[in-house]
Amino acid sequence: MCGGLIKIFERVPVCAVLTRAVVRSNPKYPANNRHAVLVMVRAPESDVPFAVDALFRSHGWRDVAMEQFKLLTKPFRSEDRVMMNCYEDAMTREGGTIVNEEPIEEGAL
Repeated sequence: MCGGLIKIFERVPVCAVLTRAVVRSNPKYPANNRHAVLVMVRAPESDVPFAVDALFRSHGWRDVAMEQFKLLTKPFRSEDRVMMNCYEDAMTREGGTIVNEEPIEEGAL
């Protein structure tokens, strides 16, 4: 029985999602600033919005706006270590994030 569940879980895709979100309480970023964030989560396509929202809320972010998302192909490869770390977090944890450290100016897209 467990083997069947593992095989089903292995087929769950990883999605990369381009988002914007506001810091509520996160020690790395000043509160109430909006940032662009690349998120990777492992979830069925229909559950991606819920997985992204849960990941942000659990890490002190709010007002999440998903701009676009893409299902990643397996195996995912990148020369960029930061991207690979994000992907590995999506595979082994609740998800991974890459935050653009510069806040988005008020009124900017």
